[in-house]
Amino acid sequence: MGNCCLEKEKVIISLNQVYLFNKLGHERYFSTPESYLDIGFKTLIETISHELAHYFQFSKHKQSSCESSGAKNIENKFIYPELVSEHTKFTRKIKEMIVNSAEYPILEKHWKKIKYEKM
Repeated sequence: MGNCCLEKEKVIISLNQVYLFNKLGHERYFSTPESYLDIGFKTLIETISHELAHYFQFSKHKQSSCESSGAKNIENKFIYPELVSEHTKFTRKIKEMIVNSAEYPILEKHWKKIKYEKM
């Protein structure tokens, strides 16, 4: 649902445009009739936290690795397990900071307000 990459010493974060479907009243994006992705506010916050964790790792190490996309060896073990572990910790801490911020309830209310104004 997002991407973070290092290009020529510049870190670029992109969020999937599928989140815009939520603004049209959809809670899920169906990739097939049997498969879907949640696209609500909480998923957006998780994606933002995850991508910011990549950003911090790129800034700190010039590389990043996580459980969902980390490179693995022939034995299916992470090549950089310390980066995967650090990414998990960063993601958890960033999400905690966002959720516990004074702005979080305001952002959540605004997200829902925009959604229902469009309906």
